Amino acid sequence: MNLFQILAIGSLAAVMLGELVRLGQGRISAASCLVRTSIWLAALVAIARPLLLQSVANLLGIGRGTDVLLYLLVFVFLGTSFFLYSRTILLQRQVTELIRRYALDNAQRRS
Repeated sequence: MNLFQILAIGSLAAVMLGELVRLGQGRISAASCLVRTSIWLAALVAIARPLLLQSVANLLGIGRGTDVLLYLLVFVFLGTSFFLYSRTILLQRQVTELIRRYALDNAQRRS
């Protein structure tokens, strides 16, 4: 194991421990903790066993393990971007509705 792997695995283990502490304090939900910890664990495994990612790439017919990771990250990025965009639009509509109601309430009180 090289220096990068040792540092990265130690850092990821600390992050996963932090997630569990947040869960214990009630700052995040169990589902959120499970998803986040699973992602950190996957990163930890990919760093600890890079040939495992290469094996997955070979099974999928992709040349390198890093390419599999890149493709996965692109899909996750696009999915997250679309999700956050739709949430932003929803929030804008809710703010517009609140402002309309506030304006109508104030207009009725003044008349």
